[in-house]
Amino acid sequence: MTPTQIIETARNRYNAINDTFYSDGEMLMNMYLAQQELVQYGMIIEATFETTTVADQQDYSFPSNTISIKRVEYDGSKLKPINMREDDALTINDSATTNSGEPSYYFIWNDTISLRPIPDDAKTLKIRGFKEPDIPVIGSTLEVPSFFHGAIVDFCIKSMAEKDENWPHYDRLANKFEAFWKAKIKEFVAIRKKKDGFSVVNNEDSLPFTVLGSL
Repeated sequence: MTPTQIIETARNRYNAINDTFYSDGEMLMNMYLAQQELVQYGMIIEATFETTTVADQQDYSFPSNTISIKRVEYDGSKLKPINMREDDALTINDSATTNSGEPSYYFIWNDTISLRPIPDDAKTLKIRGFKEPDIPVIGSTLEVPSFFHGAIVDFCIKSMAEKDENWPHYDRLANKFEAFWKAKIKEFVAIRKKKDGFSVVNNEDSLPFTVLGSL
């Protein structure tokens, strides 16, 4: 659904088609707040970003509105995530080292991706992760999967009922949002994780690499 369709649906369901008590700008902000709540519960907006590394620059800021990083690739090769303790092992406790080369690892601190070794060339850094929604405008495309556009409609009507002090209607939709839609998000995330394979626990000892490199 488009933002316009969600506005029209919410107004129709609340019998407020031409009611100026609820502006389109207010409805758009309610859509944004609805998406924010859904994303905080299930991180359901996936995104891929690309930037170019700079020789001798270790740190790269998270892409705008990114919540969590899922995967980082340098020039097409996956980088292994490490923590600061593992970085200390790699640098022999010299975190200020400027040793450069082709990165194999990265760690995250303060919404910043730090590469190790430090890049010595300008190549593509691809970042896959989960992001917050953008504030919608008329004509934009909602980033939350269409399965949950019904939840956004319910959230908008709930907000209309709250402004109207229609507490029975507000309570019913607030309970539905918490009990029904959030359960659907949990189910959606679990199914998407499986994709084209069965869910299994990976044995790190059987993987083809360790923190020190490939086996």
